[in-house]
Amino acid sequence: MSRLFIILLIITAFFSCKKDENAPVITSISMDYSPLEIGKFIEYDVIEITIDKQIELNDTVTYILKEFIESKYTDDEGNTNYRIERYKRPTINDNWEVLNIWYVSVSENSIFKNEDNFRFKKLIFPIKIGNTWNGNSENTLNYQEYKITNTDVAETIENISYSNVLTVLQQNNENLIEKQYSTEKYAKTIGLIYKEIINISELEPIAELPWQQRINIGYIYKQTAR
Repeated sequence: MSRLFIILLIITAFFSCKKDENAPVITSISMDYSPLEIGKFIEYDVIEITIDKQIELNDTVTYILKEFIESKYTDDEGNTNYRIERYKRPTINDNWEVLNIWYVSVSENSIFKNEDNFRFKKLIFPIKIGNTWNGNSENTLNYQEYKITNTDVAETIENISYSNVLTVLQQNNENLIEKQYSTEKYAKTIGLIYKEIINISELEPIAELPWQQRINIGYIYKQTAR
């Protein structure tokens, strides 16, 4: 074997190792928290509360939401995209009505969700406690730090027990006159099981009372898997 051939083998092995080190970290374990399969669906109980004391508005709306993975396609960048058809009905005795269409896309190291024309970076790979990223990096909204606060935690939500739950804290700002909080929870092999948004733009500045009793203007949204 010639010296030149041996040198070429060493160079080839070196660059192969470098390529592997930089390979996308997207594994079946990562995708377990957001399994995507045509025909899969999840139903949720949803509560929306809108409050505006100035106009004496205190409105609570409840309904059942269904997210159905209808189809998939590959975009120009080679990423896989899934079409999510969303339906709602007031009760289980009512017919489903089309609510809107959202999209989920999977890149080399992230999962994105297009919600009403806003593209959010929902998860990054590898899944690791403490990982942070800008959830609004793909839209025109302000910087918003998302953070993985736990993984593989046993949790019971609305009397349903899950053995492996991932929590992403999306926002947690609070002071005496306002409160913004949002989080999403994912269960392995299931996907999104809980979503909560609290956006209170005006609170009565009475420190001794809990924020729920001080809302002047605000919106609360809870979405829980059935």
